[in-house]
Amino acid sequence: MKPQRKFNWWKLTVLSAAILVCATAMSVSSASAGSGTRPYLPPGSAGDNTADGVLGQVNFVENQQNFRDERGVNTTGLLLGDVAIDRSISPNRVFAVDSGNHRVLGWTNISAFASHAAANIVIGQPTRFTGGCNLNTNLPSASSLCTPTSVAVDSAGRLYVADSGNNRVLEYNAPFTTDRIADDIFGQFGTFATKDCNAGSAAPSSDSLCNPTGVGVDKSDNLYIADRDNNRVLEFNTPETITGVTGSGDTSGDRVFGQLNNLSSATCNISGVNNVGLCHPRSVASDASSNIYVADTDNDRVLEYNTPIGSGTGADRVFGQHNSFTSSICNDDGVIVTAATLCKPNDVAVDGLGNVYIADTGNTRVLEINTPFVSGTTADKVFGQGGSFSSAICNLGGVSASSICTPMGVSVDTGNNLYVADCGNNRELSFTTPVTTDTIADGVVSQVLFTTNAQNLVDALGLDTAFNNGGIAIDKTVVPNRVYVADYGNNRVLAWNNISAFTTHAAANLVFGQPNGLVRTPNNGGIKPTTLNLPIAVAVDSAGNLYVVDSSNNRVLEFNTPFVSGVSADKVFGQLGSFTTGTCNNGGVTANSLCIPLGVAVDSGGNVYISDSANDRMLEYNTPLTTNTTADRVFGQANFVSTLCNRGAGPSSITLCNPWGVAVDGSNNLYVADNGNNRALEYFTPIVSGVSADRVFGQLNVFTTNTGNNGGISAKSLKEPQNVAVDSSGNVYIVDKSNNRGLKYNTPGDTIADKSFGQGGLFNQGFCIFTPSPNTMCVPDGVATDASKNLYIVDGENHRILQYLTP
Repeated sequence: MKPQRKFNWWKLTVLSAAILVCATAMSVSSASAGSGTRPYLPPGSAGDNTADGVLGQVNFVENQQNFRDERGVNTTGLLLGDVAIDRSISPNRVFAVDSGNHRVLGWTNISAFASHAAANIVIGQPTRFTGGCNLNTNLPSASSLCTPTSVAVDSAGRLYVADSGNNRVLEYNAPFTTDRIADDIFGQFGTFATKDCNAGSAAPSSDSLCNPTGVGVDKSDNLYIADRDNNRVLEFNTPETITGVTGSGDTSGDRVFGQLNNLSSATCNISGVNNVGLCHPRSVASDASSNIYVADTDNDRVLEYNTPIGSGTGADRVFGQHNSFTSSICNDDGVIVTAATLCKPNDVAVDGLGNVYIADTGNTRVLEINTPFVSGTTADKVFGQGGSFSSAICNLGGVSASSICTPMGVSVDTGNNLYVADCGNNRELSFTTPVTTDTIADGVVSQVLFTTNAQNLVDALGLDTAFNNGGIAIDKTVVPNRVYVADYGNNRVLAWNNISAFTTHAAANLVFGQPNGLVRTPNNGGIKPTTLNLPIAVAVDSAGNLYVVDSSNNRVLEFNTPFVSGVSADKVFGQLGSFTTGTCNNGGVTANSLCIPLGVAVDSGGNVYISDSANDRMLEYNTPLTTNTTADRVFGQANFVSTLCNRGAGPSSITLCNPWGVAVDGSNNLYVADNGNNRALEYFTPIVSGVSADRVFGQLNVFTTNTGNNGGISAKSLKEPQNVAVDSSGNVYIVDKSNNRGLKYNTPGDTIADKSFGQGGLFNQGFCIFTPSPNTMCVPDGVATDASKNLYIVDGENHRILQYLTP
């Protein structure tokens, strides 16, 4: 029995559930993806170890790189995506598949490619900020998506989405004018609550799908689905309209391509490489004459079927194999890229003039074949390779309007303009009438500039604490306190003029290291006092001056009162006074050199301490703002020219190994996270005493051991501690990175932690919990406190900073 239309009770039930989810999360409905305000729901209360505020994310359950909203996409994570043009209306509309965020974005006007406007609707998520597979549950529904891969629109404006992770295709009757709940489903026997490949059966059928990756419709609104893992393409005769044609008006497949007309077969190249077999087809498209084109990906070819509705399921033309149906080689001889070859093509589109466009993914290019009915299957134009048919380089010449990296989708509009899902660059590109113009894109969405390609769009809202690195400092010299964050992966420092940003989620007020908040290039324009390369830590002195550890430039920069004076550095440490060099140990290992510095702190007298990690030392600079940037004293080494971990022997009170974060307290006692020795050290007022540590945390009060989790993970142990901070009452906070926690030591008379953050208050576990919440952490890094003794911890893997009120 063929699956029939579902009744409206299902939609009503799903809509009610979606409303409940949105209300519970205090989120903004996806009915409109306009700018709006960002919701906040503090789950903790002052004094506990549950976070009360968050920066870098809109809530406690998100953890994406950079800030996810309706302006950016994440297509690099899975290298999946697509773009489709709704030609049923003027101006044409746009849909883009945002696979990494498990959603589809929609724009009401194709002019968004010129204006870089935010999407107008979000499909598959309850809000524009969320991005979980099936709404972060294991259960699909009519309102969820999981790894969508393809979109298509029919002549009535109906949207079809290949929801690959749920082994289904969803149909939406009017996504711009109604809710974003699917109206029909293919591949799951009419139910929205299941997701099994082939509906749990060992063999496919006319009603099942297994990893569908492509959808297409012809001019009569017949639907075609590239059922990838069943090695076939299914045809559905006008599934949304009952006509006189057999099989119309239902969700059962009426014909199969690639399996010798057998709907229960799923064999790759069922009778060998020829014109009737397929192997993992990824997409399907149609032209104005209802000819069908299939990207037969694992056979490295595109097949054309001439008016298959009235004929058979054998292909009539092949692209990418020199007109041979019996070969399946990626490029000539498996090596040579030409205008006639293909390698892992993923999508195809045909404009109103009959010109064919192929996303030649393996060759990281798009090919244009002008009217192949007349001219043959050799490409006439190439996009993304500087006009060369023999090149196959991702972002040839750098990210630009001329470059492409891993294109996964192509589409055309009523004006014969071309659109490309440039998945490796997290963007969609438009090319105006490329047949008569050039191959340089003139429009882009999901990025604001042609030269950027970050996930989820780089702006002044989100963070990329890549490789679990990032730092935070609180400027306590003003009220309200200010916030500085080392946004490591985006090669910049962000600054907020009010600490309330942890609850308002406001955009940063200043950006250091980049010309604006939209780019993230390391040393953008060269090494200068205005550029950064992987900044990892920040500190503020008693005058409000900012210090930035510019780790990959092997320097520390100082900015005089930046909210007044600007974002160009005034002083540099580690590069012999030069702002244009970034050499490790410039001039040799001396009192003037640095190599991968990782931490900085300033005491009340203006003395600066820098952890010089690769040299296994910490340097002290006495009032450098009024003297010079030559170090006056060294910790961890016998002199300024030695660079041995633990001085070439074992750990002791006078050695260091890969020191990381540095802090000073109100009495000018000095603290350092001695990462390589799995400990933190405290030096009592070293400016007037010596370079021998007086207290050790993490090693059971013994200076000569360095075992990670010495004695087992507990309130006494540390494993690769990364940073340290001290509040105005003398309470010490240590980020215990490899135990995925923060520890608090109450005005330590001993070295046993009194409170744990990130592990539910427990001291005997150290899990990285991948589902973020206000009680979890995953590979934390930076730590700071403010004038009110509130605590801030950089939660690296979750790309966020957590705030704890008076913990």
